[in-house]
Amino acid sequence: MRAQAQPAVKMQRVSSGEFTCPLTAYCLPAEIVDRAANGLGWISLICAVTAVALTLIEHVFQPEFAAAWTHPVLRLASLGVFLMSIALIVLQRAGCLSKRRLIDLGMSFSGGDRLRVRSV
Repeated sequence: MRAQAQPAVKMQRVSSGEFTCPLTAYCLPAEIVDRAANGLGWISLICAVTAVALTLIEHVFQPEFAAAWTHPVLRLASLGVFLMSIALIVLQRAGCLSKRRLIDLGMSFSGGDRLRVRSV
């Protein structure tokens, strides 16, 4: 058998320019990122306390809420908000994530919290 000659192919890497990340926190100045990451811990604490307090208050003052509380989706939504708040506090205190990544995670939590409020 004859060996066929392969044409020499040269591949060049094409640069598409500077990488721009679509995540919001990567577009913010460093000073704002620092303040936002520090404030996220406080907001998470307020959200965790409020989730528990409002649930207890609604049980006492709204009997119809106590009846609706038997539905598992409502329980899961409230538990999810509480646990996500605690998780954000732990992540912020531990320093496991960068401040920019923490802000993006907090923004996704904000969207999930809005869904919980609409379900109640």
